[in-house]
Amino acid sequence: MTQLLSASGTATATDDTPVALITKRSQHLTSAGGASAGGRATALARILPSGGITDFGVWATGQPDTAMSRDVGRATGTDATAARGWLAATAPVTYSPGGTPLWNAAAYAGIGIKWGSVPAAQKQAYHQVQLERTDIGSRLSWEATSWEGRPAYTAHSDLNWCTVWGSSDAAFSGHRSGKIIYAGAPGGTSHYWITPTLTGMGPCTAGERLSGSVSLRMARAAWWMASLQFYDASYVQIGSAYYFNAWQQHPGSNRWDTGYVYNITAPAGAVWVAVVPRISINSTPSATDGIAPVGEVAYCDMHRVWPRQYNILGTPTTYVSPRKMTIDVKANRVNLINNPSFGVDVKCWGQTGIGTGGPYPISRDAGKGRQKLGAMKFTVPANIGSYPASGTNIGTALIKAWDPSQIGGFGWKPSTTYTASAYVKLGPKCPVVTLDIGYTPNAGVVTTADALASHAELIEGDWIRLWATFTTNEIDDGLVSLILKMKTADVTAGGVGVTFWTDDVLCEEGDQLQSYFDGDTAGSDYLWAGTAGFSSSHYYRDYRSSAYRLRDIVRGVVPHGTQFTIRYAQPPK
Repeated sequence: MTQLLSASGTATATDDTPVALITKRSQHLTSAGGASAGGRATALARILPSGGITDFGVWATGQPDTAMSRDVGRATGTDATAARGWLAATAPVTYSPGGTPLWNAAAYAGIGIKWGSVPAAQKQAYHQVQLERTDIGSRLSWEATSWEGRPAYTAHSDLNWCTVWGSSDAAFSGHRSGKIIYAGAPGGTSHYWITPTLTGMGPCTAGERLSGSVSLRMARAAWWMASLQFYDASYVQIGSAYYFNAWQQHPGSNRWDTGYVYNITAPAGAVWVAVVPRISINSTPSATDGIAPVGEVAYCDMHRVWPRQYNILGTPTTYVSPRKMTIDVKANRVNLINNPSFGVDVKCWGQTGIGTGGPYPISRDAGKGRQKLGAMKFTVPANIGSYPASGTNIGTALIKAWDPSQIGGFGWKPSTTYTASAYVKLGPKCPVVTLDIGYTPNAGVVTTADALASHAELIEGDWIRLWATFTTNEIDDGLVSLILKMKTADVTAGGVGVTFWTDDVLCEEGDQLQSYFDGDTAGSDYLWAGTAGFSSSHYYRDYRSSAYRLRDIVRGVVPHGTQFTIRYAQPPK
C-alpha cells in the first residue's frame, strides 16, 4: 500500500473536512480516519467530477445520504475515546457507452469526515487521516523487467545447459531482450532455464500470494512455462523448488508468447522473488526424446511479478507518515570483491584448470598476509602422479556462480571500464603467476597483466601486485571472474610442489590503479555493505562530518513532517 496523505485537527459539529490530492489515473484506494468524542465519525471518499456511477459514489455536502459512498467500517466512539473508520473503493476510468463520454477518468480524490447527533457547540477531534493506494505494480525493477541497464539474469553455471545475455536482436518491449542459446543437456533432462542475479530479484514476504509473467520468442513450437523462484535474505534459493501452474505450447515461428503463473504462496523464509522461463527440450512435457537442437535460440522479455489480489476491501494498514524518503549516498570508491582479504575463510573463491591431477588444496593460511594475517593459499603438491595436460593453466578464480550467496563479486555493468588488482606471494620454485579477467559469453581471457614482467616497481617486499584494466561489453552476463593462474608446463617442468598466496583483491570502476581498501581499512571512512569480510566495500571521503552535514541539509529542505532515511554502503545491484 502507498500512503498518499495524512491530516489531523479539530472541527465543529457542522464541519465537513475533505482533504484533496491528485491520483492521476484509476487506482484502488483505501481511506481511513480516527475520531473521538460522543458522535459517530464516518470516513467518506469524494471524487471529481461528480455525477458518475462509481464505487465512490458522490458526496454532496449538506445532502444526507447513507448510500453516498461505499460505507464500510463506520467507527463509533464515545466521550474521550477514539475509533477508526475506513472504506475501500476503486477510482473510475472514463465511461463512454456508445462512444460518448459520460464522465472522465478520476483526477482527484479526497476524504471527508461527518459527525451526527452531536450536541450544539460540541467540538470533535480527528487525527491520522490517510488515503492509500494498493500496490498493484510489478515487484521487479525496470532492469529486471526489460533487460535494460545492468544484467539481471545469467545462465545456470552449475549445469552449462545454455547461455544468456542482453541482446538487441529482438525485443518485446524497449530495445533489448534476453537471448538464450541452448547448449545441450544430458539424457533424461526435461528442460533448460536461466536464473536471476541480484538485479533480477524483487522483494516479497513469506506467506503472501504472488503471480508472475514473462514473454518468450522462439522458432520451435516448444512446450514452456513461466516459473517463480524464491530466495532467502542471503540470496540463496529456497530449496531447489520452482513454482508454476502448467506447461503451455509456444506458437513458434519466432512469435512472442506470454506465460503466466498465478496464486503462488511465497514459502517460509522468502525475501526475494524472480520469474524466469523454462523451456522443454522434449516433444511433450512428459516425453524424454530430447528433440531441442543444440544452438536453439530463444528470447525472453517483460518479466513481471505482482500480488495475487488487491486489498480493495481489506482493512487499512497501520498509520504512518505519508511522506517517506530514502536517500542512497553514492560512495567515492567501491570495491566490488565480496571476500577480498580472506579474514575468515576462502568463501567466494575456487580452483580453475584442475584437470586430471586435482583437486589441489585451496585454503586460508592464518600465518600469511600482506597487511594483516589471513591469505588464500593455493598448492600443487609434489609427486602427485598426474598433472593436467601441458599447456593448460592452473590456479584460483573468483567464483562466477549462479548462486548469488556464493558469488565473488557483483555490480559490473555493461560497456564499463574497471581496474582489478591482487597481491600475490610466490613460494619456492613457483613459476610466474598472472592475473586474467574472464566473463561469458566471451569465453576465455579478455585482458592479461603480468606484474613480474612489466610492473616490477609494484613489488612490496615479497608481495607482488598484479593488475589489469578491462572493459565489459554489451552482451556481458554481469558476472566477472578474476583468475590467478600459472602455466601448467611451468609447474610440471620442475617436478616439485609449488605454492602461491593471494591477498587484498580490489576491483573498482575506472581505468586507474588505486590503493587497496576494504571495509576493515583503518578509519571511519570505510564501510562494508553487508557482512564484514563477505560483501562489497565502500569508501566515503570524510564520512562522519559529511554525514552530519548531509543530514542537516536534508532536514532543512524536505517538507515538514517528512520521514527520511539516509543509507550508506548499499550493495551494488
